[in-house]
Amino acid sequence: MVATPWGDSAGLRDQMLPPGPANTPAAVAENQRRRLFGAMVASVSERGYWNTRISDLTEISGVSLRSFYDLFADKDRCFLATVAALIDSTVELVLALPEDDDWEQDLRQRLGLLAELAAAQPAAAKLCLVEAFVGGAEPAKLLDASTQRAEALIGERFEASSRWSDLPPEMPTVAVAAFIETFRSRLLKGQARLLPEVAEEIAAFLLSYQPPTRPLRSAARPPKARPEEEEASDHAERALRAFEALLSEQSYAETTMEQVAKRARMSVRTLYANFVGREELMAAAVDSAGALVVASALPAYRRAGSPPEGVRSALGAMFGLLASRPKLANLLLHGAYEG
Repeated sequence: MVATPWGDSAGLRDQMLPPGPANTPAAVAENQRRRLFGAMVASVSERGYWNTRISDLTEISGVSLRSFYDLFADKDRCFLATVAALIDSTVELVLALPEDDDWEQDLRQRLGLLAELAAAQPAAAKLCLVEAFVGGAEPAKLLDASTQRAEALIGERFEASSRWSDLPPEMPTVAVAAFIETFRSRLLKGQARLLPEVAEEIAAFLLSYQPPTRPLRSAARPPKARPEEEEASDHAERALRAFEALLSEQSYAETTMEQVAKRARMSVRTLYANFVGREELMAAAVDSAGALVVASALPAYRRAGSPPEGVRSALGAMFGLLASRPKLANLLLHGAYEG
């Protein structure tokens, strides 16, 4: 049984309205939509988005196949509507709360409420923060739109504060990203119950930040993206680079081992001799890309004369690598979630 905002998965079928003229078509359709939303959260929690079938949704919800297609054109449309409903009832609700004059307390309250909602509904939270990237561009855009509204709200409060008005304009993005990535990490580790405590720690950390005493300037020229070579000295590396290139052009779900072999100019048999399947290929690609990031950042940190300068140098080296290798960046920052 999976807890969803529309009821436990085991009880969704029991929410069916009794037949009769007392129920309007609109009321019946809304009841069916809610049950399908709950079924989507439950099925994705247990199977993942790509392994969820329409038959799974109708089985859990008790909505007939015909009624499903009366409401949604396909599984993607149902998933998109579920993500939209979840965002409206959580993130948008929290963003629309009246503002507190004490904006620091306001930030803590909003973040704390989001953390409590996510802790109470981990399956729904994971659907929004992880599976939305698996479901294609449209669900991810919904999440991005709410993220941008949160950044704008924090930016406005920074501007109105005498203490933080001189913060770099990127800081609202940093703040929101810290919340999202920490929540996502805890959800993936099955630690949703810790989110309220972690949210308070993040808020305290960010509120302790002091604006720089002087304007910051980049220590180096922005790197230019360069053509990313797909050739390599061995079969495994060629396959990894081909896979990385394909993920920059299409989704993980659309990528097959046959396509990777063709892109790497090797036989399918040779590819399978190095990787038993697509999941192992994804894991190896992320492992290799992560090692490159560490190899770039760690020496930069060690060369610096102090820890603060080391952190700055390491971040500069890491972001320089990602900027010059957009396919690598896509693999680590987007493709890995699809996997």
